[in-house]
Amino acid sequence: MKEYDLLVVGGGAANKIAEKAHENGLDTALIEKDALLGTCVNEGCVPSKMLIHPADVIRDAQKAERIDISLSLQEVRFSQLMERIRARRQRVVTAKTNSIREKEGYDLYEGRGVFIDDYQLEVNDEILTADQIVIATGARPSIPPIDGIEEVDYLTNRTLLELKQQPNKLIIIGGGYIGVEYAHFFSAIGTDVTIIGRSPHLIKSEDRDVCQLLKNELSKRVQIYTGFEAKQLLHNGETKKVIARDMETNDEIELMGDTILIATGRTPSSDITQPEKTGVKTNDNGFIIVDEYMRTSKERIWATGDATGNPMFKHVADEENRIAWMNIKRVLESRSDLIAMDYSSIPLALFTKPEVARVGMTLREAQGKYDELAIGTEEYAHVVMGEAMGKPKGFCRIIVDRRTDRILGATIIGPHASILMQSIINVIYSGNNNYQTLRDSIYIHPSLSKIVRRAALNIK
Repeated sequence: MKEYDLLVVGGGAANKIAEKAHENGLDTALIEKDALLGTCVNEGCVPSKMLIHPADVIRDAQKAERIDISLSLQEVRFSQLMERIRARRQRVVTAKTNSIREKEGYDLYEGRGVFIDDYQLEVNDEILTADQIVIATGARPSIPPIDGIEEVDYLTNRTLLELKQQPNKLIIIGGGYIGVEYAHFFSAIGTDVTIIGRSPHLIKSEDRDVCQLLKNELSKRVQIYTGFEAKQLLHNGETKKVIARDMETNDEIELMGDTILIATGRTPSSDITQPEKTGVKTNDNGFIIVDEYMRTSKERIWATGDATGNPMFKHVADEENRIAWMNIKRVLESRSDLIAMDYSSIPLALFTKPEVARVGMTLREAQGKYDELAIGTEEYAHVVMGEAMGKPKGFCRIIVDRRTDRILGATIIGPHASILMQSIINVIYSGNNNYQTLRDSIYIHPSLSKIVRRAALNIK
């Protein structure tokens, strides 16, 4: 049996915990059954944004007519675009793998790690144990029990990046982040795209006016069926058929395409590691239960990232890993002053046209928790740069606790929303969360950032 000070199961964002442990002199091991660097680098936010940026360029060119410029798309070199993504992925994963192998006291096990007893894992026929263990096994695509799905070839966010040819007609089952972002990309490059979503709203976690504006704009180039459930998949040669049911009327529709993308959520991959064999508890959905310090139900075992079911964003996993490492270090130093993870103001963004960004509560959530709210809103069309851009549809909304002037949440939908949102995020995390900082700061004129100040000025 090989003994370590710290063992990390999952080489995604949690590889940073292993790095910190090694830098601090701990005998460290990292286990990864797939490619290092996890979902974000290999099949998630990084490769998808390398596709979405070209889509943004295409859409901006198509919308240039509103500022009296006529541009035309000559060619999309799909195979080269996909190969550029795969090459980048291979380059960074290889560099990370080699860097770990070169280090003394830091071992990389490339294989499936399975708990076989308390604090013991088996990987590649070796048994490993450690004083501290971090489970960060991530999540994988959730595949719904649709009749006929096992007989029909389909894509997930994992397999989509291996495409060599551009689909002609793409049917996306799922109206969440993955489905909507890929609908934006494929429709921009000329693929006929249809979305089928069970919820009555795209991106159901957002406020209804945001969902509706997003749907209105995306519907100009994508066929969208919300409130529909895919019931059956069929195929005839290269042609695939999806039969979907209206969840209100029970009416059925039939959709034809050459490619199907399943984007119906994520399921934890922790079951592969069998954490229950070491006494780690999971919830009914299989996600590992942790407290605010990232501790599991088993002493000296921690969990972070998508395996916990907490908001599945890379920046959240990064913060959880930072908190977990600081607490592991405190435990090793026999300190009791552990640091809690704060999920109250998590920022997020949806990279479509229009872009959507939010921090903290939606308006719906705030109205359910606070009696006295102050709200400020401004539209893109009402600021100078917005007018220069052709008056794109969209707005910035800031929600404030009237009694304390504390920002409870904010939403921006429109061009560069994720960038504009950062100034609000910074105020919330500054230690002096007060909307007056946004209102009273000096903004570069006539930059698009003035929409944030105008929204703050409109708070009442």
